[in-house]
Amino acid sequence: MNDSAHACRLRALHLFQQAKARKMPFAQDAGLEEGILADLLRRTGQFGLVKKVCSEGLDKRPNTTVKQTLTFQIVLAARRDVKCYTVDDAQKSAKGQ
Repeated sequence: MNDSAHACRLRALHLFQQAKARKMPFAQDAGLEEGILADLLRRTGQFGLVKKVCSEGLDKRPNTTVKQTLTFQIVLAARRDVKCYTVDDAQKSAKGQ
């Protein structure tokens, strides 16, 4: 794992968590903030928190794309996968491809 990338992700995670705690939105679509946090948590190896964050996002009844992305994050965290994926990967996973 690239130490610089890991440090940047941890810093971004910290800043987004601060914004969320201060009720400062950083994404417009329902559940998207949780998707961003989940990706950063997963990419930094904090797998135990991903399902909780994704469940919070899913509770907001997000659009189909965000829902697929949140669900994909849960699957990846269960695999302890820290690799980079795209929205297209999440959509393919949802279709069983």
